[in-house]
Amino acid sequence: MDGIFIRSKLSAPVPVVWQALRDMSAYDTGLTAGVTEVLGGQPPTYLSFRLLSGAPVRRNVVSVQLFPGAPGSTEVFVDGAFQPSLAGAGGLARRRVRRLLVELTERLEAAVRAGEHPSSRVDLDAAAVS
Repeated sequence: MDGIFIRSKLSAPVPVVWQALRDMSAYDTGLTAGVTEVLGGQPPTYLSFRLLSGAPVRRNVVSVQLFPGAPGSTEVFVDGAFQPSLAGAGGLARRRVRRLLVELTERLEAAVRAGEHPSSRVDLDAAAVS
């Protein structure tokens, strides 16, 4: 398994970031051709999902962890582990997964900044607890 780690800091408290992450996940991640399935989590600080499309990978899991930072801010850690679906395609898979995860953090940041959190169609707080 290969892995990618991305860290970002958002100027919003953990509950606000969690709500934005929930709302994004309830529809889909909004990623370029990426569809996800929620695997589990611990609201409001941890969510894991897997990519169903959008990258040439199999056996993958993405974990998003939220930690309180300075007052009113949140540290976001995104960790993706995956196995390329084709032998010799590790570089392509790594670039594609990295692009998807960077896009996820950018969308999360934009949603928090805009304060736009559409109503969830799925109750991820209930579905994410394993």
